[in-house]
Amino acid sequence: MKSDTAFDQQPKAHLNTLPATINDALIDDDRRERLWERWVTWRSARSTNTVRAVLFDISVFAGWARKNGHRPLPARPESVSLYLEEEASKGLAVATIERRASSISTLHRLAEERSPCDDELVSWRLSGIRRANGKSQRQAHPLRIKGDVEDIEHSSPNGLSLLSILAFLDDEIAGASKTTNVAERTRICRHAMRDAALFCVAYDAGLRASELVRVLNDHVTTAPGGGGELFLPLSKTDAEGEGSFRYLSERTLKRLSSWLGAAGIKEGPVFVGIKRSGMLNKSAIAPDTVGRIFKKRVEQYFRSRKDNPFLPLTPEEINIVKSISGHSGRIGVCQDAFAAGEDIGGIMRDFDWKSSRMPIRYARKLSARSGAASRLHKKTQ
Repeated sequence: MKSDTAFDQQPKAHLNTLPATINDALIDDDRRERLWERWVTWRSARSTNTVRAVLFDISVFAGWARKNGHRPLPARPESVSLYLEEEASKGLAVATIERRASSISTLHRLAEERSPCDDELVSWRLSGIRRANGKSQRQAHPLRIKGDVEDIEHSSPNGLSLLSILAFLDDEIAGASKTTNVAERTRICRHAMRDAALFCVAYDAGLRASELVRVLNDHVTTAPGGGGELFLPLSKTDAEGEGSFRYLSERTLKRLSSWLGAAGIKEGPVFVGIKRSGMLNKSAIAPDTVGRIFKKRVEQYFRSRKDNPFLPLTPEEINIVKSISGHSGRIGVCQDAFAAGEDIGGIMRDFDWKSSRMPIRYARKLSARSGAASRLHKKTQ
């Protein structure tokens, strides 16, 4: 299934306006004003990514309606059903089609209109799309501590893993130390040390990319008995800003200490940009940059294992690189927690999930050799 590349590539600006087609559909000026007031209030209660997604979906639907002679607001169930069918015919993922329908419902609630998606015709259309295309969503490749291992406690690292990436980055630092060019050595070492700390924090705390880039120096504290804590003043599921704490291992604290010391960062963002000269930016990297860093490092790791690093990647390696994202550490630590026998309640609490749906979805692709059935049979043989 295709990803929604148009949405992925759109700018995050222009979140303050609704499509002109939507406003034009409301002939009454009073209703336009009420829609605007409700839109502004709703927008203030949602994350930027949610607003961006809904606004994009509304724009796509409004454009389709204008082109095909349909009214976007209030839209008829027959129009929405036809629209969703055409979107599905483009090969979009089922989740994207469902998001399109949800955004249309949101628009109608904001405009104080009955949602056409409540009609059975639209429900039947969505059910047909799911039946024809399957419900399975593409999932980012997990970055587990030891990789796909049978026993997370006693098995040695296997293939791509957090530990193998860290070893690769350590080798890069060691190689740079032999470089006589001071500026080049500084640049390589800073990149490798920052990226190692980034991987570790992403895994330990199970952070989303948007949360990683907001980590500040004074958010990290050490504990007398070993390890430490990361304070998150805001997260995706904590929109009101009550804050939460995540555990950091001694391994991660050492990586953070090495990076912050080498970079001379004593306050402000931890994960800042690095210029080609090796000099640091004052601002944090963007959330999209996290995924690009992870992809780049995984590709470099695969190439480092080849006798000739210029040889092309295998099809399997290419697929893994493509599916690595800023969520890979979060998915990896979730799978490892299940593999270690942790209960769903603890996993939800420690990694900030309000429902069990997502962690269970992540664990669905956990190797059968690492799951509950495997642990049970080992104990009973």
